[in-house]
Amino acid sequence: MPPTLDEFKQLLATKQVREIAEEIVIGGDAIHVSNEQLQFIQDEICAKFGLVKNDLTLHVVGSAKLGYSIVEKTGQESGFKPRYRSYRHGQSDVDIAVVSGKLFQILWHELAVYSHGSRPFPWESKRLGDYMLIGWLRPDHFPKIPSPSKLASWSEVFRSLSTNHRLDYKKYSGGLYFSRQHLLRYHERAILECQHLENKL
Repeated sequence: MPPTLDEFKQLLATKQVREIAEEIVIGGDAIHVSNEQLQFIQDEICAKFGLVKNDLTLHVVGSAKLGYSIVEKTGQESGFKPRYRSYRHGQSDVDIAVVSGKLFQILWHELAVYSHGSRPFPWESKRLGDYMLIGWLRPDHFPKIPSPSKLASWSEVFRSLSTNHRLDYKKYSGGLYFSRQHLLRYHERAILECQHLENKL
């Protein structure tokens, strides 16, 4: 099981950032999602996009993985959410990091087609483009394209997961990363922020 919050803070002083990202934040079991449930999610995503299991890997991240979040969030949509907040049943999202260069390129292609058809050109992707630069497609910033489309399919599959009894009717959210390295780099930033915070105390 993942370390407790106190244990995690101790590890910040004794382990390398990449080690913590690999072994704790990305690797290992999740507290609030079983391996069987994660396999079911993978099967559903593969079926939706016509992929095979080797085309993608999944990781539970955030508070559903550790029991607490290591990222502080601020924003107009969600408001302020402090670092180290606990997972709360019925309120916290279950965040799934999907790592798939193949699926990334499928959705990237559809975004490119959308941009070429937009006026003015190029389409102003705003935060979607900002995150895409670091190898992360944020589906919550996708343009509103009606079904049938691959972009709409992403929302459809995660809405379906959130109403599935096999997944305990939790709210599932997904982010798509081009590679494991892109996923690790993002979480290494969060770990470094935690280290800096603890060093100030």
